[in-house]
Amino acid sequence: MKRNLRAFFLFSALAFFSISAVAQDMPHEDINFECEVCHSLKEWSGVRFDHADSTGFVLEGRHASAECKGCHTLTDFSIIDQQCVACHKDIHEAKLGPDCARCHTPDGFTIFNIEDIHAQTNFPLMGRHALADCQSCHRGLPRGDLSFETTRCVGCHQQNYLEAASPNHVSAGFSTDCDNCHQMSSWHPAMITEHDIFFPIFSGEHAGEWDDCSTCHINPDNFAEFSCFGCHEHNQTDTDADHVGIPAYNYNSEDCYLCHPRGTADEFVAHDALYFPIYTGAHAAVWDDCSDCHIDPNDKSVFSCTVCHGQSETNPIHGGITSYVWESSACLTCHPTGSGGEYTEHDVAYFPIYTGTHGGTWDDCTTCHTNPADRSEYTCLVCHPQGTIDPIHLGMTSYSYVSTACFSCHPQGVVEDYLEHDADFFPIYSGTHSGEWSDCSQCHTDPADKSVVSCLTCHDQTTTDEIHSGITSYTYETSACLTCHPTGSGGEFTEHDVTYFPIYSGTHSGAWSDCAQCHINPADRTEYDCLGCHLQGTIDVIHQGMTSYSYLSTVCFTCHPQGVVENYLEHDADFFPIYSGDHSGAWAECATCHTDPANRSVFTCLVCHDQGTVDPIHLGMLSYSYESSVCYSCHPAGVVEDYTEHDAAFFPIYSGAHSGTWVDCSTCHTDPGDKSVFTCLVCHNQTDMDNMHVGISGYVYNSTDCLTCHPDGSEIEFTEHELSYFPIYSGAHAGVWAECATCHTVPGDRTIYDCLACHDQTSADGIHLGMPEYFYQSDVCYSCHPQGVPEDYPQHDVNGFFPIYSGNHAGVWAECATCHTDPTSKTVFTCLVCHEQAVIEPYHLGMPSYLYESNACYSCHPNGIIEDYLEHDDEGFFPIYSGTHDGRWTSCATCHIVPTDKSVFSCLETCHQNPQTDNWHTSPTPVPGYTYDSEACYACHPRGEYP
Repeated sequence: MKRNLRAFFLFSALAFFSISAVAQDMPHEDINFECEVCHSLKEWSGVRFDHADSTGFVLEGRHASAECKGCHTLTDFSIIDQQCVACHKDIHEAKLGPDCARCHTPDGFTIFNIEDIHAQTNFPLMGRHALADCQSCHRGLPRGDLSFETTRCVGCHQQNYLEAASPNHVSAGFSTDCDNCHQMSSWHPAMITEHDIFFPIFSGEHAGEWDDCSTCHINPDNFAEFSCFGCHEHNQTDTDADHVGIPAYNYNSEDCYLCHPRGTADEFVAHDALYFPIYTGAHAAVWDDCSDCHIDPNDKSVFSCTVCHGQSETNPIHGGITSYVWESSACLTCHPTGSGGEYTEHDVAYFPIYTGTHGGTWDDCTTCHTNPADRSEYTCLVCHPQGTIDPIHLGMTSYSYVSTACFSCHPQGVVEDYLEHDADFFPIYSGTHSGEWSDCSQCHTDPADKSVVSCLTCHDQTTTDEIHSGITSYTYETSACLTCHPTGSGGEFTEHDVTYFPIYSGTHSGAWSDCAQCHINPADRTEYDCLGCHLQGTIDVIHQGMTSYSYLSTVCFTCHPQGVVENYLEHDADFFPIYSGDHSGAWAECATCHTDPANRSVFTCLVCHDQGTVDPIHLGMLSYSYESSVCYSCHPAGVVEDYTEHDAAFFPIYSGAHSGTWVDCSTCHTDPGDKSVFTCLVCHNQTDMDNMHVGISGYVYNSTDCLTCHPDGSEIEFTEHELSYFPIYSGAHAGVWAECATCHTVPGDRTIYDCLACHDQTSADGIHLGMPEYFYQSDVCYSCHPQGVPEDYPQHDVNGFFPIYSGNHAGVWAECATCHTDPTSKTVFTCLVCHEQAVIEPYHLGMPSYLYESNACYSCHPNGIIEDYLEHDDEGFFPIYSGTHDGRWTSCATCHIVPTDKSVFSCLETCHQNPQTDNWHTSPTPVPGYTYDSEACYACHPRGEYP
């Protein structure tokens, strides 16, 4: 907006007179006051004019020395615009508004108060930022462009973040929000306020004792590592001296932290758990310093309880306890947690009063210890009256109603713990009868005579008869039970070894505890099971590789009738001859060859066949190694001359074209001292070979080359063909030819090949219809299909059709027919197979030129890229590839914020934000009708230009 200088012509009342002599040279066409107002009679160049009073525009700073014509036209001084941009080029391209005085003064463009200006933005300059040069932050932008996309620290300090080494911010996973730890006044020190949660460095004794993280964290790549030894008095000599007598002490940082997690010297928090409770229990808060208990400052293993617990007080409490001594170590032994009534050794040393049936049945030591002066005296009879006790023991000759007798037979105070019963009579606390009874009367049916017993109360005849079915000596009576089963064990039939199978002798002795372990059918002892003990996982391994083996009990018994491992005579027939042939009599036991008793598949030949003898015999054999498995692999019958692996490992001499064509190893191996030396040329003369290989560029009449190209001796097996020329063993051509002549029609020249014998012209022409460079000839076939695959036309992208091997469409198709739906013409294509209308149309909503057809797709997206709608500028929408908006966007979504409707756009959300936009349109003079709205932007700036 322009406005004239106010009252520029205040001298209109002055007489005007014209001097005709000079009128023709006067530059001022429109002036209504005399020349003397500005000029003197001496010279024209000395212009004087009171600009401030006459116009209200004070000439200050650089304006005071400016020439009049720098701002005014000489023809008419009244035509002038006071806005700075009228005279000065806006290097900021209107991005900072028209009010230059917000930042600049008449003294010069480089003089301005940047702090006050920045205070008006959302990034006031504080700390070190107040000293920074503008370009150090607003870098990488055109001159005068002071816009900035982000106020995050990492916007300027990303390189600092990446290069930080102490600590390494990247490997440590630190946040890129620098102000989490750093202050604007200085990078150092970093204030990781959460650190005190782990260890106090901002508070406590360590506050101010460090300068940098690396003071303690010596590995910048791993902050879990730390050191206490980089500073102050933590040298090993002093630290060792402070910890003498503490067995858990080690001079390493982790142990420092474990015991002193707050860094306080007197805070050995592990003391309670490792030694004695001083922070909890009876001793909590009764001490002030370590020296209260540890009287030797040079040895923490020395402690005293007697400082606080005087002898005159302690002796009476322990009267009658023979192990008592008024001594600190004795205190700790009996009172390990410092509790006064905690003589827990009583149960172990004397009698259970804290556990068992007597636990909780007494209130005071005097309940049992009636003599307070002698704890060795005790009584059971206060609680256990004779009238109750005598009947319980009727018939037991050793019984007497005396406390010492009670203790002798019931040392644990349990009613039914007459433990001598097992040793003297019959096991009722151990063996099969343990836990099977609740009262003596179950077996002792005569309460007046404990010598009378009965087995038949529990063992009924029906069940017992079945269990003993087939045992001729069996009778159903107690005396017979006890005779055969003196310890009550179900399986004690000692005749078993002679009659059936050794279970009390041999390898099975002690390996079972009950008949049912082997005889799984209690009604029939002829049935047995070996598998309950011999688990399949173990047995399978032992028999690994034995073909006759099966995991069945009958097979176990058949092969091992005495249960002995070493009697497997089938070894020769099934595996390897050890009873016959060269190895007969050469071994004494299985372990001679089978060194792993748990796995018969493991064997060794090397015990007998020493390396010094074997190595020279096998010199030059690449597959040879001095290993047992290799011995067996090559000599499965133990015979020297049976190297049948030659075919598989090296070259077929027992099969294929070379079978029967040799007599001795020396036929091919001409050097008897080195089996790696061989020749093909004894049989294959050069004339024949040269004629057969005409045109094969790599051919040489040499034995190693023969083997390289014909590794199995087959004439048609030129294995390098795939890599050097064309895939015939793999891919589409694998198995479609029978001999070289199928493709190589000239036997004397392999460089000549023919694709057309198989690929007839009618079919080929139809497939390639519409492809201008197509010709029906073999070299063209190879040129476009070097791997012989129909769908490998790599020229598609570069020949100007459409990128299918690169860009967005790479890998999204499987065959030509995916896009070319007409097999008779490759000029016909479709985009619509993949790009469905329901998906595509919403993205093009609001675009009048849009059509859902393939040609339209290709026209607007010739490279298949979504964001390459180059017609945008030309079709009357808005210039985004030219003008001020060229390069200002990255995707349609930058302006089109509704992806399903391109008629919706925004100028405001990403680029033109407030308060800048409002400032441009309101200061210094408001723009009539301005609203902060995208439609309004477009209405006034349809080409994105700034007026």
